[in-house]
Amino acid sequence: MSSYNDNLHSSVVSSLNAQELELQKVKAKQDASMFSLYYAQGARITASEKLEVTSEKYEYEQKVNGQATVDSDISTNVLASANNAKTYTDKSVTNTSVAASNMQIATNAIVKLSSDTGSILSIVSAGDFGTEIYDQAKNAAILMDNTAYVAEVASQKSMESSASISEVSTKTLVDKATVTDTSVKDLLAVVSGELEATNTLVQTETSEVATTSTEEKKAEGQLEDLSVSYRATRDAYKLSNSQLNLDLTVLPSIAHQKFTASFNIYKNPFHLEANTTDDKSTATKSPVDSYYVMLVKESQRQTFTINNAETIVNNGSTLSYVKIDPSDARNGRISQTIYISQPKGTELGEVKVLHDSDGNEFKLGDDYVIFVLTVFTTEYKKSINTFDDYLSAASMMFTMKHTLNRPSFDSISVAPINSAPQKLEFDILQKLEFDFEFNKPAKTKINVGYRCIFLPDNCELIDGLLTAADLQHIEKGIEFDEEIANYNYEIHDLQQQNDYLKGKKSNDSGAKDVDTKGIDAKIAHNKAEITKLEIKLKEAEKQRKANDEYKAKPGFFFNTTIAEQIPAGSYTDGNVAAISFSEYFLKKYPILSKESKDGDAKKLESTIKKFIKDFIGGKSILVLCVDFVKILKEIIKAEKKLETLLKNEALMSDFVLVLAGYTPFTVSMEFAAETTDNFGNRLIGSNSYIPAVLVVSDTTETQEKMFKNTLSNFGKTNPFTYIAANQSNTYEAANELVNSQPQKCKK
Repeated sequence: MSSYNDNLHSSVVSSLNAQELELQKVKAKQDASMFSLYYAQGARITASEKLEVTSEKYEYEQKVNGQATVDSDISTNVLASANNAKTYTDKSVTNTSVAASNMQIATNAIVKLSSDTGSILSIVSAGDFGTEIYDQAKNAAILMDNTAYVAEVASQKSMESSASISEVSTKTLVDKATVTDTSVKDLLAVVSGELEATNTLVQTETSEVATTSTEEKKAEGQLEDLSVSYRATRDAYKLSNSQLNLDLTVLPSIAHQKFTASFNIYKNPFHLEANTTDDKSTATKSPVDSYYVMLVKESQRQTFTINNAETIVNNGSTLSYVKIDPSDARNGRISQTIYISQPKGTELGEVKVLHDSDGNEFKLGDDYVIFVLTVFTTEYKKSINTFDDYLSAASMMFTMKHTLNRPSFDSISVAPINSAPQKLEFDILQKLEFDFEFNKPAKTKINVGYRCIFLPDNCELIDGLLTAADLQHIEKGIEFDEEIANYNYEIHDLQQQNDYLKGKKSNDSGAKDVDTKGIDAKIAHNKAEITKLEIKLKEAEKQRKANDEYKAKPGFFFNTTIAEQIPAGSYTDGNVAAISFSEYFLKKYPILSKESKDGDAKKLESTIKKFIKDFIGGKSILVLCVDFVKILKEIIKAEKKLETLLKNEALMSDFVLVLAGYTPFTVSMEFAAETTDNFGNRLIGSNSYIPAVLVVSDTTETQEKMFKNTLSNFGKTNPFTYIAANQSNTYEAANELVNSQPQKCKK
């Protein structure tokens, strides 16, 4: 290569490397600012929840203080009444005692007079018996005796009254009223002090909410700035890559067995192409003899040169490159599917598995780049008087991993159960056995963990500048773009396979060793897969369009990256229990459960196990899907109900996963007093929360990098109302409580 080309190539490589490095730096800053915003929003929510609890406490203490004030007033009046009673009782005792004494004196005088009257009667009786004087004396004596009796009775009553009034214990009453009044006054002082302290706390926490709100807005502004910088840096890299590096891109497949290498063709700078869409016409004028795609470890990208690339080609290391003919270009661009492991059950006999530039097998979780070696035609080399070929700069780094299956958002439910705590539960299909070394029959079983996370459903608390909806809109938009691109490349790859198979069948027609039935079955299977992918593509495009109307739930920014960093105290591990295939399908699809009769579950279970064996034996997925529908027809007789069931796209997807070795599990957990939300705060009774599930691999560090964690779609998951242990936890009470809650932040 000439010094000019050397310098030019070096400049291009340096420029792209610098831009990719800058992109990584900005991405790291964006992630850091994303965490800053998350924790700032967490502080805001925590402060708001504390204020909510304190406000409720303050309202309660206000009522207690009001009641204590009333009780204090009553005790004051009771004490005053007791003192008055004691005063008047003491006076009554004295007056009654004096009256009794006076009454006794009067009685004694009357008795003495009665005695004297009796003596007079005796004298008159002796001297004047039977006379008028005798009669008068006798009547006087009788009257005096009666008067004396009455006086004795009155004296007795007055003495009893004096004794009774003396027994009234007004002193004890006053003592008790005094103690009661003192206690009530002390209680009032304590309650008033608590109320004042709580009032101060309310003011402090109100100020804290304002402070955390300010910090949240600042964090939002920083993330918005960095998001703009990231998009600008990314677009700058794409533009440079497009203009300086053939627009070389790598798109890992949804399945981890392959990826798509895509790049623009090398155009002859000294020849104007004819304005035609005829690929053959363009191909004849191409200056390129062949393209070679090579896989290189990311750690070797700086040292991989054109000499290394040419050595690999010249030495015939066919496992370390994929050769592409220029005629494969479509509309000036080549998109080549490259396999890193042999596709299971493939009919493509010429599929080659690519190793890296050192001849080593591809390893999941490791970082790679690709290079494209462009070998020019001899005619073109002579025309420019240079016999050097062209090596592109490295593509952007990419990594391929096993993606763990996440639970469907509509399978996650939280409900109170009678006489027990609330319970979270969901069913999921998961594969616990993975190939760790491609092309070798080596499988390793791993453990999968399910972290149950509870997000406060309080979007009304977060109303910032950028808002969570805007942030998640940005991220969702990028995710949808990548998903749409994946589906397009998958469809393109399957179409290419069918073109190859049709050509093979046509060219080799009549040959004895050609399995035409197998080729037809593979073409039919690919068509079925293309149909499924086109349905998913339309749905992704629909979701991408609807993303403009996306409204965040919950009110703070949350995604898989954040969920992975939540500490152990802020999530709860779910308990995993295996269930049968039939139980999984009957639970997930209620219409199937309603229509099934005795024996249908057992028949469905045995049939699915047979289907799995047939699939392992090489039977077509398309044929097995048809057989599965036949079994469903036997269970569901009504055509409309069967049609409704078959319209559910998840049904056949689940069936295909079962054939691929996925096992059904039920995951559950019970709430306890120490259960917390994602910020580490204990759940608050009567508050609303959104359940989210992070699926993680619980394996060795070496194997862990081979897996990609997934987070359930919490944005579509129904929230639930948490019922604390001291609340009624019956279904009826829970429903009443849920219905009484205002609906917040509806779309």
